[in-house]
Amino acid sequence: AAIPPERIPVSWILAPVGGAGLSIYAAPDGPAAQTLAPTDELGSPLVLLAVAREGGWFQALLPTRPNGSTGWVRATDVTESAPAYRVEVSTAAHQLQLIRTADHAVVLSTVVGIGAPSTPTPTGQFFVRDLFPTHSSDHPYGPFAFGLSGHSDVLMHFGTGDGRIAIHGTNEPATIGANLSNGCVHVPNDVDLALIPDLSLGTPVTIS
Repeated sequence: AAIPPERIPVSWILAPVGGAGLSIYAAPDGPAAQTLAPTDELGSPLVLLAVAREGGWFQALLPTRPNGSTGWVRATDVTESAPAYRVEVSTAAHQLQLIRTADHAVVLSTVVGIGAPSTPTPTGQFFVRDLFPTHSSDHPYGPFAFGLSGHSDVLMHFGTGDGRIAIHGTNEPATIGANLSNGCVHVPNDVDLALIPDLSLGTPVTIS
């Protein structure tokens, strides 16, 4: 029997070639299971986060329900780039860390607010899907929201429409360090602004 190609773990940001939509396959060389549009409902260009490579295929984390969904894309259909940073959120510690990929240095650490017991922040591997400036520190999202690929396990609809979670600032500073949100990760507004240069589309975000 033929030895299957080695599956190489990777963490690369994938973008469709030519800004087109992208065919997602259930398995390498299998039938196309779905097609993702070139932009989402907020107008952000499509990006995915590759979690493995097998021959001429990437296995990618999808921004669709349920959380953790993956599919396969042809390597020839995408361009890949290495993320400069990654984010790690600990719900138990109410902490967010921004980590530089090149040397694994923690370049920013902050206290965060997380979901209330009835609307918990989902855990798992996600990526930045949207960059949403509000231009106001008085906005419920603070000055900026980093929409993630993950969804609330409780709320099917809020904000962007399908219950997606985000890292964002807040006009209610008392939520920082508390369990009060609808599932989003709240950061202080000064941190929210400091993250803008480093959290580009596709940046990996691990919530534990």
